[in-house]
Amino acid sequence: MRPRQKETGDYVWNTECEESPGECLQMAVPEPRRSDVSTSGQGSDSGGPASHVLGRAVAAIGGRRLLAVALLVLAVILGLTALRHTHARDEAERDYCDVVIDQAVADLAAFLKDYEDATFQFVANQDLNRLLLDCVSSADPYEIAPYNQAFSNFLEGYTFSRRGVYDAVFLDESNRNRKALTMRESLPASYIKALRNSDAYQDILRADGKAVWAFEENCAHTGMDCVIVGRRIKDLFGGKPLGVVAVMICADELVRVVNDYLYDHFYFSVGTVKTNYTVVADSKGNIISGPSLVEGLSLRQLYSNSIARRAEGSFTDAIRGEDVLVVFRPVSGADWRVFVPVSLAGLYGEEPGGARAGVSIPMAGGLVAGALAATAVFLFAWPMHESLSSVRIARAHPDYLRSSQVSGASLADDGPQPSTADPEWLGQLTDKEIQVLILMSQGYSNREIAQKTYIAEQTVKNYVSSVYSKLCVRDRVQASLLAVEAGLNLRDYRDLD
Repeated sequence: MRPRQKETGDYVWNTECEESPGECLQMAVPEPRRSDVSTSGQGSDSGGPASHVLGRAVAAIGGRRLLAVALLVLAVILGLTALRHTHARDEAERDYCDVVIDQAVADLAAFLKDYEDATFQFVANQDLNRLLLDCVSSADPYEIAPYNQAFSNFLEGYTFSRRGVYDAVFLDESNRNRKALTMRESLPASYIKALRNSDAYQDILRADGKAVWAFEENCAHTGMDCVIVGRRIKDLFGGKPLGVVAVMICADELVRVVNDYLYDHFYFSVGTVKTNYTVVADSKGNIISGPSLVEGLSLRQLYSNSIARRAEGSFTDAIRGEDVLVVFRPVSGADWRVFVPVSLAGLYGEEPGGARAGVSIPMAGGLVAGALAATAVFLFAWPMHESLSSVRIARAHPDYLRSSQVSGASLADDGPQPSTADPEWLGQLTDKEIQVLILMSQGYSNREIAQKTYIAEQTVKNYVSSVYSKLCVRDRVQASLLAVEAGLNLRDYRDLD
């Protein structure tokens, strides 16, 4: 005897299996209605229910595999595009570093040129040139008071708004016993004597009027390293050599000029300039200007991969276990090179062009490609009979589908909900510090934050330092990432006014 059956839509459900549908999956197969068979008169010729099931199964399997192949192809295309964009972004970041560091080194060259111009005034300015001519022509080599006063007044005025000058001196070339003219009273006689006997002094004489830069450790026994710019001065009209004018500048000022420019112009989203390891080195690899962390080190000891023979370029190295890109450039007018290490980020924040984004294009492309590839593998690997059986049951017995939908909905309702509570660390910050952190996470510089909040830029820097300390972070990137995770970048800083 055949099992009792009832019609449901276009299919026939075996009523004996209603209580245990899992054991009778294969019994729930589509069968044509009796009325359809009788009216057609050709039910046996149409292939029967078995041919319908087989056709649908083949169609389902083939369609899924075709979809899987299409997804795999799309994943490969997206992956290659993301990889290409990654390489393009790396090149763009390197180009950006080159441009900004070139400008910083040009700023240093302009700083040095300013002091070269100070020595040139004693060549081109008739009054100053005449002053030195009268000084070396005076009979008494020790009576220099009137000349020294004019010499000092000019240089004090010229360097008034220029930081880093230690002292300046004029040495009579023809009379070594003549007392030197000085800008200040900080140079002892022993230092002036040592300067006359130094290689730098001879280099200045041989340059015959061109500016010459030199480096000196422990300048005048002060414990401070100096760079010296010197020029041989001649009579403007007669061409007679008069002597040497030399200006001593604190060596630390060279790196300060470079780092100040990078601090104001380098996008933190591209990378972080390791200012504690920015140095200026001479052609022999000696570091002549750098922070206290590199004191006593040679260039080779600081950067093991440094390229000694090339004037400019870049290389990768490691600083305290962190990979960095080191860009080095020559300084115009001096036989020195500037080395700037940058820890590249390239993952979050502003593009070098300026548009802000939460996730970079390469990362998004890689995630989508990975998701498509995983979906394709799932479609290939998932057992086919289970899904076909589920389709049969759902279409053969609508009550089963409704019960599945209800259970699925209840599971979805029980899922975890995202939390919108502020993190605990936010309570450590003042309202003004939160304002500054919001604007930092939105990509604004200290100067722009100061303009928006109507406070001094130095005050902004103080707030930034306080935020670093309270959040236990090292730089703007880490602070901004914490802020973004907390959703601060989506807030309006004016709400805290």
